[in-house]
Amino acid sequence: MTDPAGFVDLHAHLFVGLDDGPRRIEDALALCRQMVETGTTLVAATCHQRGHFASVHRTEITEKFGELKIRLEAEDIPLRIVPNAEWMLDSATIENLPHLLPDLVTMGDAGRYALVEFPRPFPSFAALVPEMLSPHGLKPILAHVERYDIVAHNPNRVEELIQRGYVIQVNAESITNTYFPATIETCRRLIQRGLVHVIASDSHSVDRRPTRMKEAQAIVSHWTSSDTAQLLMTENPLAIIEGRDVRRAQSLGWLTRLRRR
Repeated sequence: MTDPAGFVDLHAHLFVGLDDGPRRIEDALALCRQMVETGTTLVAATCHQRGHFASVHRTEITEKFGELKIRLEAEDIPLRIVPNAEWMLDSATIENLPHLLPDLVTMGDAGRYALVEFPRPFPSFAALVPEMLSPHGLKPILAHVERYDIVAHNPNRVEELIQRGYVIQVNAESITNTYFPATIETCRRLIQRGLVHVIASDSHSVDRRPTRMKEAQAIVSHWTSSDTAQLLMTENPLAIIEGRDVRRAQSLGWLTRLRRR
C-alpha cells in the first residue's frame, strides 16, 4: 500500500444501522466527504462489536463494508477504506473471548491488530488482555484512552499499559474540544510524554461527532512538532493497517511544561 499524502484514520464509525454511527447512507457519505475535504485519505471503517452491540456479527460488517465501498466509488469520493471493529471487552466478552474471536473483525480484517475499549471504571483484567491476544497473533489498540479516569488521574498508568503490549489511541475531538479543558490537558500530557501512538477521529456523523483531524494536527504540531503529528496521524496508523510495528514519539521531558495550548 503506497503511503498516503493525508491522514490515516484508524477509528471512524461509517456503517449504517449497525451501531450508533450514521443513520442513513447519505449521512455516511457526507461524513466521508468531510474527511476527504479535511485531508483524510485512508480510513478504517469501524463498527462496535460486543457490549451493547453484541448482535453485530462479522457477516453484517462485511456486507456493510462492501456496500459502502461501492457507493464511494459510484459517488467518486476518493477515500480508501478497510474494515474494522471496536471490541467492547467487558467481563462477558473476556470470559468467552477464544470462542468469540472468529466472529470479531480486526483492523483491516488482517488479524494483526484489534481496536478495543473497556467499560468504566477501568477493569483490573485489562492488564491481561495483551497476553490473552498474543497467542492468536493479535496486539490490542486501546481506543480513546483519555476517557478513563484512571488515566486522567495518573498518566503514568499509560506507560504501564504500553509495557504490557498496548498500542495507545486518543481521539482528535478530545484534543480540540474546548468545552472539556481537563481532557485536552490529559491528551497534551500523554502526547508530550510520548505515550500516544495514534490519533484518530472516532467520528460518528458530520453533526454529532465530525472528524477533527486537521484541527488536531495543528494543535499537536504546536505541542510537539509537525513530525510527531505526522507520526501519530499518518505513519503509525498506516503501519498498523499494513501489519507493521509502530514507533513511539520522543518525549519532550521537562519541555512539556513550556509547550501548552
